Amino acid sequence: MESALIQAAQRWVVDKYPYNSHHLLKSLEWLDRIAPDTTEAVRLAALTHDMERAFPGPDQPIAGTLGDPSYDTAHSERSARIVGAWLREQGAAAALIDDVEALVRVHECGGWPEANMVQAADSLSFLETNIDLFLSFIQSGRYSTDEVSWKFDHTYERIQILHARELARPMFEHAKAQLAGMTTMRVALTVNGRECALDVRPHHTLLEVLRDQLGLTGTKECCAEGECGACTLLVNGHSVNSCLMLGVEAAGSDILTVEGLAAHDRLDKLQEAFLDKGAVQCGFCIPGMIMSAKYLLMTNAHPTVAEIKEGLAGNLCRCAGYSRIVEAVAAAAKAEDR
Repeated sequence: MESALIQAAQRWVVDKYPYNSHHLLKSLEWLDRIAPDTTEAVRLAALTHDMERAFPGPDQPIAGTLGDPSYDTAHSERSARIVGAWLREQGAAAALIDDVEALVRVHECGGWPEANMVQAADSLSFLETNIDLFLSFIQSGRYSTDEVSWKFDHTYERIQILHARELARPMFEHAKAQLAGMTTMRVALTVNGRECALDVRPHHTLLEVLRDQLGLTGTKECCAEGECGACTLLVNGHSVNSCLMLGVEAAGSDILTVEGLAAHDRLDKLQEAFLDKGAVQCGFCIPGMIMSAKYLLMTNAHPTVAEIKEGLAGNLCRCAGYSRIVEAVAAAAKAEDR
């Protein structure tokens, strides 16, 4: 049966830190496996060691890089202060508060037997709960593969309790195996006028890179076979089905997506024409349709109706006929003359 203070701390963690409470709760579970007879101070420290992250404020430290020692120190010190203040609100004994604060201050590195227990529990919980999160950081471009690899190595190697390290080894090896399957290439490209440098997995399409790593969801994913045109965009001024182009193939390219058409708070002539002519129904196909039309007007400023239909032949609309879409492109061509 947990003490009243441990139960209160568990509720506090879940209430105040919901998006990562599983890591702290798991830290306590791991502590109970590696040191089932430890003190309440050690258990409270394991359960609350990251709580400063649940309380944003001007004094909250920001990590420049993974493993930034100044961040680790500031994070640990701030957590100790916040946990200590909470314990005082609960009426905890002064000696217990001092012990918990001291342990939280060194939870990243350990230093004496009880501190090593907290540190080991933190590492074990991280390896169980946070591997997928850090792999996603590679996909989003937040951290490089090398940085995340260092984080995994450091988390495992800092465990100083031998039987805890043995428990951690299978999770560590699994994490490294997953990482090995995520080899990436550094790709520099320009998207809608903004220079970007991303770690891109060799098998990811340009469509996936734009949507998943840059959040440019205007480019739609539908057939994934180059048949529907929903993912059309411009690469170096040419119309491309982005589902058929690998992200690494776009290295050094200038890419224009539908998000890049509007400028200075004004829609592009094509976008205005599609709205004016009521050419939009569900809207799913429209970004690709507009980008194909953009390429058409770049290469043929005064297309005939037949040429417009031919220029949009690779774009499917499943809602309606194409008459209003064709009218919109023709209207945009006339608007460009004005």
